Amino acid sequence: MKFSVEKDQLLRALTIAQGIISSRTNLPILANVLIRSNGKKEITLTSTDLDIGVKVSIPADVSAEGGISVNSRKLFDFVREMETDTLEFVVKRNYHVHLSSGAVSARFYGIPEEEFPALPSVKASASLEMPADVLKNLLQLTLFSASKDTIRYELNGVLFELEPGRIRAVASDGKRLSLAEVEFDHDITHSVILPLKAGQELMRFLSDADVVSAVFGDNMVGFSWNGVELVSRVIEGEYPQYRRVIPEEKEEKAIVPRANFLSALKRASIFTSTDSHAVKLDFYRNKLVITKDSQEVGSSREELPIAYDGEEISIGVNPDFLIDMLRTVPVEEVKIEVTAPDVPIVIRDTLSLDGIDYNYMYLVSLMRM
Repeated sequence: MKFSVEKDQLLRALTIAQGIISSRTNLPILANVLIRSNGKKEITLTSTDLDIGVKVSIPADVSAEGGISVNSRKLFDFVREMETDTLEFVVKRNYHVHLSSGAVSARFYGIPEEEFPALPSVKASASLEMPADVLKNLLQLTLFSASKDTIRYELNGVLFELEPGRIRAVASDGKRLSLAEVEFDHDITHSVILPLKAGQELMRFLSDADVVSAVFGDNMVGFSWNGVELVSRVIEGEYPQYRRVIPEEKEEKAIVPRANFLSALKRASIFTSTDSHAVKLDFYRNKLVITKDSQEVGSSREELPIAYDGEEISIGVNPDFLIDMLRTVPVEEVKIEVTAPDVPIVIRDTLSLDGIDYNYMYLVSLMRM
């Protein structure tokens, strides 16, 4: 195999491939990226962790076809430090990969492409195209709520529910829940739980895409955009019946300025500890009092002016859950529905992102004070 390629193109492809590769694997081959030249005008780079795989196609001047896998991190680090526009690749005997440009040359020990795991194909039962911003925004509004606890495996991702004319994304860790839905013209009825890692990689690299194609299978899902193909196993099993925990919408809401609320919660969270994590929120007429009293650390108290005309109520909440939402969701005012100390609080709003409206809801379970 022999080809020349622009450094910037190769670096972009390696950056995408790097995200899939796990730092903890018992199979050394999974630390490699497979480089393949199938024609005269492009090469492909493939990486996988056996659950998620990505293939990136970039233009190249191919003199001889073939394939080889090399350590992805080492190759990425070397290419990044090269001060050149074009790189020459040649695979010689014993699977040695020679990389050169001008007076600089290097040799990497490769592994035959036959030993590299093949990416699974998605047997499509449904497919659609959508603006990349729609998928990216649905992930941004929900992904942070997904569980990282492997005990409840079905919560380690985002549930996508496709209904004719609508797409809904849901994520939860059992203590909080994010839901975002958007009207979109399609006629598919399908649901799939996209793993957390796959969602994170999509969010990283969809910013430079206009349109993304999605293919849904029984146990696989695939996405493609701008010469990139990402395939992932789905999380099998039934997602919890999340609708059962969502309270009916209340007309009376406490309207709290986002920036002030976020700052106050961050200050109060300084006084939390492992044994005492709940922060107290007291809702009064047009006033919110945020307090935290810890025997280990100390105490804090802060008042915020708000718009509220409901009954006075005191609740305990994990401040990190609200801080995560306030850092991620672009709202100027937070509309909080407070019912009782043992009923989750709910934040609902209609968000306009990139010219498209999303119905958004965030639910947080309360804590004993």
